[in-house]
Amino acid sequence: MNENNENKNVVATENVQEANPNNINNNNAETYNQIPQGVSTVAPSPQVAIEPQTALQQPQTEPQSQNNEPQKKEGTFKYILAFIFIIAFTGFVIFIPEISKFVKSKIGENNSNNTEKLIEKGTLICEKDKSSDETDVKYTLKYIFDNKKLLTSSYETTYESLNAELLNQKNEECKLIMETSKNIRGIETSCNDKNGILKINEEYTNQDIDSSHLTAYTEAGGTYPEFKYGQNIYDIQTTLVKQGYDCNVSSIQE
Repeated sequence: MNENNENKNVVATENVQEANPNNINNNNAETYNQIPQGVSTVAPSPQVAIEPQTALQQPQTEPQSQNNEPQKKEGTFKYILAFIFIIAFTGFVIFIPEISKFVKSKIGENNSNNTEKLIEKGTLICEKDKSSDETDVKYTLKYIFDNKKLLTSSYETTYESLNAELLNQKNEECKLIMETSKNIRGIETSCNDKNGILKINEEYTNQDIDSSHLTAYTEAGGTYPEFKYGQNIYDIQTTLVKQGYDCNVSSIQE
């Protein structure tokens, strides 16, 4: 009995839906209108998590640029140093004469300071020997000075030889220069030949020497006076020592 009633209700419902098909559409429309406007009805796509790159995965472009920059600076610095060196070397070459004068002036100042306690007035004697198989030659140079300045000088040359011919030749030369010196102011020459020893003595009053006649005197065989009147006696000593002389300075007692 109940089953018959339920079947009747189902049939009745289906008949109502068939009789009012618009009701279904109206219900759908109401449902759509109930969705808030501006809200997407499409389901969002799933977000994929992106893991940050580690330091090892990052490109090495930046560190490479940092490494390149110091290399460029180092190369430029080398060029700058080379340029400075060239300028310094060129300047040194140009100013060599001035540098040499400056050094010599400093040496002169030191020498002047060192010679303050040296003998002011005295005699400088320098000697040198020259020997061969037959002949011994001795040179004796004597300089008298005051206030460290040259006044007079003398050159004595002594020949001692077994060769009589050589001694005669030197003696004749000595006589010639002795005659020539008689016409030259400030020079006196003497010859002394005795027992196989010949001494030629040339004396100079340096202040009075007539330089215009020195050419004739040297051509005759005389010795040209190397040093001038008033020249520093210790400069003369330094020069003669470089020439191989042994020198000694002694004072003149008043």
